[in-house]
Amino acid sequence: NSRDKAHKICNALLEKNLVACCNILPGVTSYFKWEDKITVSEEIIMLLKTKSEYYTQVEALVKQMHNYDTPCIVALDIVGGENKFLKWIDFSFCCPPFVCIICKCKGKLGVGSFINTRNLNDILISEKSFQN
Repeated sequence: NSRDKAHKICNALLEKNLVACCNILPGVTSYFKWEDKITVSEEIIMLLKTKSEYYTQVEALVKQMHNYDTPCIVALDIVGGENKFLKWIDFSFCCPPFVCIICKCKGKLGVGSFINTRNLNDILISEKSFQN
């Protein structure tokens, strides 16, 4: 069914590191003209978060796996957004998913981890990880 196909497409895109995130929005009723007839169809929308340089590959994979002859595939420019979220999207494509580091803070050693970032200011360190 369509939902299973959407899950397969999202998994394939994530496995190939072509998207940072895929949202599946089921239960959408679409009205459109197809072959000169007004058509009503229950569909699923997939919202894919990626970078523009991956668009061609994303489009090719979706077209290859999609049931429709003419799937609705469009790219929308992001003109703004929450800064940390946009950084997460950007760094999702450049770094390993988790990195563990040992750092020194206030004279104490600790272990911290950060997710998909090159910026050391984004390190998440638990106070419990520090040893005297």
